[in-house]
Amino acid sequence: MSTKRRVPPQDAMFLWTETPETMMHVASLMPFTPPAGAGPTYLRAVSRRGPMPQPIDPNQQSTIGASVVLDSPAFVHPSVCLYGKIHVGVGVSIWPHVVMRSEMHEIRIGARSNIQDFVMIHVGYTTPTLIGEDCSITHHATLHGCEIGDRCLIGINATLMDGVRIGANSIVAGHTIVTEGQVFPDNSIIAGVPGKRVATRDNSAANLMNARFYSQIAAGYAQGKDRLSAQQVEQLLVELNALRPKG
Repeated sequence: MSTKRRVPPQDAMFLWTETPETMMHVASLMPFTPPAGAGPTYLRAVSRRGPMPQPIDPNQQSTIGASVVLDSPAFVHPSVCLYGKIHVGVGVSIWPHVVMRSEMHEIRIGARSNIQDFVMIHVGYTTPTLIGEDCSITHHATLHGCEIGDRCLIGINATLMDGVRIGANSIVAGHTIVTEGQVFPDNSIIAGVPGKRVATRDNSAANLMNARFYSQIAAGYAQGKDRLSAQQVEQLLVELNALRPKG
């Protein structure tokens, strides 16, 4: 018979067993049977639309509030913290140490978008945070009560403030700060402090490729695989070359 162990108080969201026959998420008391061969550190990444098992470090924890809707995401890392009214769309991936809070209004993540490591998403006083489909919100970005159209890429450590609207197929460069209420049309490239449109170009193909790349690696992570195969890497290089300007 297996012996249940309780994690330390600071990690008290999870209860696990020496053997994988039964594992329990303490907050929801929902029984879960992991795949055959799973070890004692195989904990559940909570999904209200079905199980999403992932092998993780037992010292990590996930906090997913009762108002969060996970609509069949591709991958949700167990270190994330999601609070309040949040809708995570089909095929979305959420990476390590992401924090989202929506005590009022809402946060919506469109299908197949990726929310990368250490991203912070909050709502504004009068505005929700809405992210379109096939978007990439890259590492350490901060989104606060803004709206982002489909097929956008928000660069590393960029900040988008209350009331900002970014049109579809746009790029916000890394470290850009887009101040309150700024509105940019489709196909914008935005950079600087404060952020300004510095060029106009349809970025949809490149941005869509980045989103598809994250969908591909999310599928691997969901199966415990953190490396692409040689064939996958070769295909990625072919696709990158196809996007390079000719001549």
